[in-house]
Amino acid sequence: MPLGTGTANDIPDLFTQLATFAQAHGWTKDSSGVNTERLFLHHTASATCYTSFRWDSGAPQYVGIYHALGYINSSTAPGSHTNDSGQGVISGTNATIGTGRHAKLTNAPMPYWFFQSDANAATHYIHCVAQVADGECVHFGFGAISKVGDLWTGGEYAYGSAYKATDTHGSAVNSDSSYLLDGLCDSSSGAPFRASLHIEGIPGQAVGKWGVVGNFASANAGTDRGATARTKTLGGFRGGAIARAFGRIGSNNQLGLVPIYPIAAATLTEADAVIRILGEINDVGGMNIQAYELGDTMLIGADTWYVFPTKKKSGDNVTGSTYYSGIAYRVALT
Repeated sequence: MPLGTGTANDIPDLFTQLATFAQAHGWTKDSSGVNTERLFLHHTASATCYTSFRWDSGAPQYVGIYHALGYINSSTAPGSHTNDSGQGVISGTNATIGTGRHAKLTNAPMPYWFFQSDANAATHYIHCVAQVADGECVHFGFGAISKVGDLWTGGEYAYGSAYKATDTHGSAVNSDSSYLLDGLCDSSSGAPFRASLHIEGIPGQAVGKWGVVGNFASANAGTDRGATARTKTLGGFRGGAIARAFGRIGSNNQLGLVPIYPIAAATLTEADAVIRILGEINDVGGMNIQAYELGDTMLIGADTWYVFPTKKKSGDNVTGSTYYSGIAYRVALT
């Protein structure tokens, strides 16, 4: 089934469930088993889509998310595998893991939703949502975008969720936060949490293999684990031309108005200062969820969509929320 749902007992059990789900849908578990603190997965039909996770075996909360182009062995720490993107801190300590790309979960029962599609070997993905408290959820995922053009190599991505609190609904547009392929995160404080995107062969790119996803306003894209420069990559969630135009339009479940906007990515290469559209993430969109609650479903034509807050829905001036910012996932047919 393209959708997997259930309730995990704790963080290790969530990733046990994820490993089982992934293996049933075209992914290979590279470690000998899901141990108490790490998981390695790669897409069976892809030579370059390797994602791994790590958490503190004693007091887990932050789960680090790492992205590489190969796998060495189970004793090699996540983040140290072949051509690692550089996102995610190499550590087994909870607080340190939380300083890099991660998903902040709870080591207690969590309802979860896993969305996947393996119908096309070139555009596979698994997108995950975990409910960590009443009305509150965390998003993370990995896969490959639908590419525009075939003159470049890559398209594989990995993302987590980094929430930076403010006192009002400004939390929904905080530039230190990063979700999905984010288009708003543009500060140095938010840089460690950004999504990574495998990019090779874009005109104007030097010798790098990675883009780091955020807003072009950031000073630079930093380097991968091997100290090679990465490419500035603009995401499409919360920021960018599409989100700015359509993200603020309110939803209405009585009139059938559901303005889900696509989440695209583009590069800005320093050598020639040219913006190039790369493609978009599959079966996920941003939306205003004023008329919807966590886990609601809607039918658009023959497609079922699940709706979630970016973190936690609220009205105005509520600390710890993301106002009406939301994410919708389509249940793929295969």
